[in-house]
Amino acid sequence: MEKPPPDNHAPLLRYVQNFVPLTKKEALQFSSSFKEIKIRKRQFIVQPNFIDKHRNFVIKGAFRAYAIDNDGQEHTLQFAIEN
Repeated sequence: MEKPPPDNHAPLLRYVQNFVPLTKKEALQFSSSFKEIKIRKRQFIVQPNFIDKHRNFVIKGAFRAYAIDNDGQEHTLQFAIEN
């Protein structure tokens, strides 16, 4: 008997299944590649000179990617919101 994917993977699986139908077996195999981590407010995910080896999916909240220029001004490059 197959185990269902973890409940914390449900938002990601719902999102993917909007585009690609998955069997239970495929959903389990796909979700086994992911790990949920919690990010605190104002915590950095990627910093300069850091090679990001993962992809991120926002379950709750939002992320902002920004760069700081030579004058110390922040420039927002990207937003990531839920789903």
